[in-house]
Amino acid sequence: MKKDLAIFAKQIELLSKLPLRYLGDPILRYKCKQVPPSQIVSNKIQNLAKKLKSVLIKHRKITGGGRGLVANQIGGKIRMGIVWPFGAKEPEIIINPEITWRSKEKAIYHEICMSMLFIGIDVIRPYSVEISYYDLNGTKHQKKLDPQTSRLIQHEIDHLDGIVNLDRGNIKSTTLIFDTDSKKFAKKFILKKLD
Repeated sequence: MKKDLAIFAKQIELLSKLPLRYLGDPILRYKCKQVPPSQIVSNKIQNLAKKLKSVLIKHRKITGGGRGLVANQIGGKIRMGIVWPFGAKEPEIIINPEITWRSKEKAIYHEICMSMLFIGIDVIRPYSVEISYYDLNGTKHQKKLDPQTSRLIQHEIDHLDGIVNLDRGNIKSTTLIFDTDSKKFAKKFILKKLD
């Protein structure tokens, strides 16, 4: 336990050097604005994409976790983010993401969030979704997502709408997560389909 707490303290020290915004920062409640498609290839948008990727990669190196990050989590006010689905070799930038279809089936998952540090909470969401979004080249995409990526995208779109997972979750399921044993850790985070 002492070893876990020492690792946890070091992680917090390293994370404090990243430009992340945390629970309580008003920008996390900001409803982000659409990016005009004609501006997607602008230097401003391309530079924000690089910053999102850099922060996500650094967070993953520090904590071993982190699969998504959006603009307002680093101080931006536009509908843009980056996601790293399970099994993907590289993360993907999403601009103006929108859920176009939700399954009636639901699933529960113990979500953690880069803006909540190591707080986890059970959240029920649609089991799968379909989204539309633009990539960094300004190309529009429409995709039906697997359940894990559906969960991730719904969490990130909530952020863009000024909603955090604590707003959606069962407060009685809230946990502080600082377990460095990856096998024990993984058992806590299994997507469970509900009947």
